Amino acid sequence: MSESRPFDTSPGGLQRLYYRVVMIAVAAVLGLDALMGWALGQEGVGIIQLLFYGAILLFAWFAHETAGDPPRRNKEPRGIFLFVMGVISVVLCIETGGLASAFYMLVFLTCVFGALVMRPTKAFLLTAMMCTLYGLLTWVFPKDGGLLAGQFDRIVHKFQGGVEMDPELINSLVVHCAFLFAGTWIAVGLSTGFREKMGRLEVHAVRDPLTSLPNRRGFMDMLGLQIAKAVHWDWPVAILVLDLDHFKRVNDRFGHPVGDRVLAAAAGLLREAAGPLDNVARIGGEEFA
Repeated sequence: MSESRPFDTSPGGLQRLYYRVVMIAVAAVLGLDALMGWALGQEGVGIIQLLFYGAILLFAWFAHETAGDPPRRNKEPRGIFLFVMGVISVVLCIETGGLASAFYMLVFLTCVFGALVMRPTKAFLLTAMMCTLYGLLTWVFPKDGGLLAGQFDRIVHKFQGGVEMDPELINSLVVHCAFLFAGTWIAVGLSTGFREKMGRLEVHAVRDPLTSLPNRRGFMDMLGLQIAKAVHWDWPVAILVLDLDHFKRVNDRFGHPVGDRVLAAAAGLLREAAGPLDNVARIGGEEFA
C-alpha cells in the first residue's frame, strides 16, 4: 500500500490547488453544457463561448505551472494572476446567468484563496475589486445577452445613459458581495493563525530553547549560506568547534539545573566574543560552533 502524499499548505501549493479547481470546474461546466444541449436538442456551446472557455483553461494552466516555481514556492503569489482570474470569473459568471450562475463559486474561491496566500490588506483589496466589478456588470449587462453575444454597444449605451436596478436585484447583489467579504474575512483569520503557528514551529525547529542559540539544523543552514557567499565573493571562511571539558562532572555533582545554567552562561560568553558579524550555535549537548 502506497503512502498518501501530504497536503501542500505552502502558498505555492494552495495556488496550484486553486488553479486545478478552476480548470476542473470550467471543464465540468463546459461538458455539462454540451451534454445538456445535445440532450435537449439545443444549439449548445457557441464558438465564441468555446474560445472563451479555452482561454480560461489555458490561463489557469499557465498560472498553475508558474505558481509551482521553486523560488516562489513559499512567497506571496503574483497578485495580478489572481486578479485576472477573478475578472475572468466575474465576466463568466455574469455571462452565464448573473446572480444565478454556477460560476459565482469561482468568484468566491478566488477571494478565499487570495485571502489564504496574500497579506490581509491585499486580500480585502482583491475582494473589493471583485465586488465592484461584480456589481457594475450586474447593473449594465442586458438580460438577453452580454459581451459574448455581441451586446457590447448596448452595454456602453446603458452605462452612459444610466439604468435603474431592480430592488430585489440590489438585495441579491448585496448578499452575494457580503458572502465574498465574509469568506475573505474567515480565510484571513485562518491564514493569519496558521502563519503564526508555522512561524513559531520554524523558530523552534532551528533554535535551541535553553541557550536561544541556533541548533545544529540552524547552524547548517547558516553554514551553507556563508559558504555560498564565500564562493561568490572569493573570501575565506573559518569554523571553530569547541566543547566544555568535563561537563558531565558538573551534571553529576551539581545536577542538571546547574549544568543548564553553565551552558546558558557559556552561550552568552560566546555570543559576546563573536560579535555581530559571526554566527554562534549549539550543535550538541555541550558542543558549540
